Amino acid sequence: VYVSNNPAEQGRFLKFFVDEGLIKLKKGVKIENAKFDDITENKKDIKFNNKQSAEYLPKIYQNQDADAVIINSNYAIDQNLSPKKDSIALESPKDNPYANLIAVKKGHKDDENIKVLMEVLQSKEIQDYIKDKYDGAVVPAK
Repeated sequence: VYVSNNPAEQGRFLKFFVDEGLIKLKKGVKIENAKFDDITENKKDIKFNNKQSAEYLPKIYQNQDADAVIINSNYAIDQNLSPKKDSIALESPKDNPYANLIAVKKGHKDDENIKVLMEVLQSKEIQDYIKDKYDGAVVPAK
């Protein structure tokens, strides 16, 4: 299984395998901090290849160079893949800690322009646009 070589994403993709009961992690390890070294059980002897950066994973998938590939939606979309249609599993949007966020300089969170921007970004209109445009491949945060 090809996965990103970004160490910060290890817990995120290991969660797929934990959720499906394919691997177990050391007791007390929080999934968002999990690393390969935290795997204590791997009954299917899944081999992880983390030698490639995330942007190359769609090409590995398209060339059928792996049994499975975990690809971030933005990279899949860039390569004309549909995360919803081309995948065998998707992250659950429910209680997902991996949302993009808006950050502003200290002292500016209450600026009128920032408040207006947040209202627009969190509006039903924008949420509907994201759902329609990306057909479930991108999920608006709530």
